[in-house]
Amino acid sequence: MPSDTRHFAAARRASRRSTCVRGNKTGAVIVHRGRLIGRGASVCSPNGEAYGEPIVSCPRKAAGAGTGERYELCSPIHAEEAAIIAALKTLAAKAASSDLRGAILYLTGHYYACWRCAALLRFVGITDIRIDPETALTNPDCHHRPPES
Repeated sequence: MPSDTRHFAAARRASRRSTCVRGNKTGAVIVHRGRLIGRGASVCSPNGEAYGEPIVSCPRKAAGAGTGERYELCSPIHAEEAAIIAALKTLAAKAASSDLRGAILYLTGHYYACWRCAALLRFVGITDIRIDPETALTNPDCHHRPPES
């Protein structure tokens, strides 16, 4: 769909703000009733740094942590979570309903939403998660790979 292409491009632009140094930059946008209302990028805070500050090294990588392991080392805010927060702020600023049912999340840099983000998305009413086919499995540095068959 042409609108999917446009929204994935917006998610890719959002991913440029990611502070993850592990290899992949993850971005997400939320589209509700045809309007982009929230965008976010994965940001980390190892050792209590401010979110969004440049990160020099990845403590999870140094510890040999696999996908989904040892998040306590970097205290991440995932792109999906940041996009939800931005979307709710947008709706609140417009005094609009904070109901996100029917909204679509466009995700780039990953081939899935982790269990935590998927649960949060369902909690706020977002059940349509679209994965960017250009970045889902083509990023050679992406540590999020599907299991080998």
